[in-house]
Amino acid sequence: MPQVFRAMIWQAILPDGWQARGGRSGEDELVRLWNPEGVGRLTVITCTENKAPPRNGQAQPFQGKLHGTTFQVAGGDQFFRHWTLLCGGAWIYLQYSCATKNAEIERADVDEIVQSISELV
Repeated sequence: MPQVFRAMIWQAILPDGWQARGGRSGEDELVRLWNPEGVGRLTVITCTENKAPPRNGQAQPFQGKLHGTTFQVAGGDQFFRHWTLLCGGAWIYLQYSCATKNAEIERADVDEIVQSISELV
């Protein structure tokens, strides 16, 4: 059964089997999401300071419950997907990484998680 994970300023719905672990460093928060039987890891950094989002020429608009940008990169045997989402007055940076050969295995679960991220009320 899917579960709700609540972070400092955001929440997400995790598919069956997915786990989360997080911690704080000053004003920022780092959360790692993974499926122990999966092939990759989704890392979420919440930056509550008023920093401008990183710019990337490859980024495309992203629209889920939160809005921002997304892009993906495959280099050698590593595959990465990135999102920068605006949550209230803070930026959330997400990175999914896995082996390039496994890039499609968890795509649906990761998409579901990222689409479900919303501001914690």
